[in-house]
Amino acid sequence: MDEPATTDELVDVWQRANAARGQPATPERVARVRAKLMDAAACVVWLREAGDVVSMALAEPWCEDDGAGVQRPGWGHVSMVFVRPELWGRGVGGRTMAELHRQAADRRCQDLTLWTRRSNDRALALYASAGWARSGRTSTLPDGSAILQLGRSINGATARQG
Repeated sequence: MDEPATTDELVDVWQRANAARGQPATPERVARVRAKLMDAAACVVWLREAGDVVSMALAEPWCEDDGAGVQRPGWGHVSMVFVRPELWGRGVGGRTMAELHRQAADRRCQDLTLWTRRSNDRALALYASAGWARSGRTSTLPDGSAILQLGRSINGATARQG
């Protein structure tokens, strides 16, 4: 993360990864991602290889009631983790998560949560290898996809259920 990344570079990684998963971006989603990336409260990390941004992740303050309630100090919610598809399976995601964990700890974050699709085996393997565990909470996206909540304490222990 030595060289700053532009919002355009980060959005490009996000768009490439989503397109490879068959989820092309709508203008509304691109606008939401840009807004999250520019939020001063967000913890945004990225990795470069050969000068190009190859991954990005974002954690934001965790709020009760699945984001509708008050912020809980010391907690963060990871809402984005993306790697350029041509680098999937090469350890880039693990290095990106390690950097996110480090920077979240620097911000005094103790616990992190995230949601991912139950069908996203690649993401589930990445999160398990990075010390994340299922919280037991599940939900369904508007398109009917089942999602799972995972948690992780920054000190390496499994996060309390949030």
